[in-house]
Amino acid sequence: MTKENATNSITPFLWFNDNLEQALDFYKSIFKNFEIQSLQSMGEGEHKKVFGASFKINNQNFQAINAGPMYTFNPSISFFVSCDNQTEIDYYWEQFLAEGQELMCGWITDKFGITWQIIPSTLGEYIRYPEGMTAMRQMKKLDIETLKNATEKYR
Repeated sequence: MTKENATNSITPFLWFNDNLEQALDFYKSIFKNFEIQSLQSMGEGEHKKVFGASFKINNQNFQAINAGPMYTFNPSISFFVSCDNQTEIDYYWEQFLAEGQELMCGWITDKFGITWQIIPSTLGEYIRYPEGMTAMRQMKKLDIETLKNATEKYR
């Protein structure tokens, strides 16, 4: 078996507290490239309930389960969304902020408790300079123009 073997791929596995279906609908409304690959259900008729799902967001595989309140999400694990421009940053920020919570430096927690980093693809250009890092640390939602202006003297 080689290191490149597809069976050794890594897929995030998310534990929801009885709200997996709502989360799938929410993420489907945000991401254009969202695909449910499979749903696992239990029960019959009106008692039928989704307990597991396989899905993709922007070609990233995810697994999820409805497993109760024993574990919750926290910002120690987050998902990095690389944005090409301020319009994309503003879009994702607004979507995740609906019932979510702003954190610092481009991090935001959605209404399910999952933390996302909404980051410009050019962030590395700016935070390699102290002024860029300082500017980023003062923001919640990142603003590309502010980062660019903070590091203008290096260009």
